[in-house]
Amino acid sequence: MVTDTQNPEPDDHFGLMLMAFAYLIEADKPESAARLISEYLLPWAERYLELVKQTETEQPFYPVLADVATVYLSRLKEQMNLQVSPAVLHL
Repeated sequence: MVTDTQNPEPDDHFGLMLMAFAYLIEADKPESAARLISEYLLPWAERYLELVKQTETEQPFYPVLADVATVYLSRLKEQMNLQVSPAVLHL
């Protein structure tokens, strides 16, 4: 997957991971989708989303979106019966 947004800002890795997950599900590759989420996103997503929720912003868009993402990932973890390995985070 290659992105070219013509924008000097860093890529949104969280969003790209969710987009890749959706692509794998649509391509009927549930094992690959489960591996992507359980090994590469879930180990750090909870802490990342906590930090987003704590960030002071002028508009509540990102903290609310972080709440939605937290619920979504929690349900995905349950529905797909995903096992998540703990990760050492430097956040």
